[in-house]
Amino acid sequence: MRATGANVFYKTLIVAMALLGLVIVGFESSRPHADAAVAVVFPPWVDAGSAGTRVAEAGGGPSSAGRYPFVAFVPESSPKFRQAVRKQGALLVLDAEKFGGMLGKSDATM
Repeated sequence: MRATGANVFYKTLIVAMALLGLVIVGFESSRPHADAAVAVVFPPWVDAGSAGTRVAEAGGGPSSAGRYPFVAFVPESSPKFRQAVRKQGALLVLDAEKFGGMLGKSDATM
């Protein structure tokens, strides 16, 4: 049985929708919840001192660095913190509880 153009289209559409659903679920589960510690990821050329300064300028509390100097771990101080820290150059703001180990933060120091 040969696949017709319509069958290939529908199979491709189903696979694409499934992948899109997985991406959406992944992004939603990675969003920090209220009063959570967050991992703020800056570009790799940002050093630890600059990352801490940028977090402070965005209104964040005291931050700590993990294995990578461009990742700052900080308690989220307000709902507007994510927007403010992105304006300071952050690429990602993730839930530190879920992504801390991957980003270089050990459980002993969280």
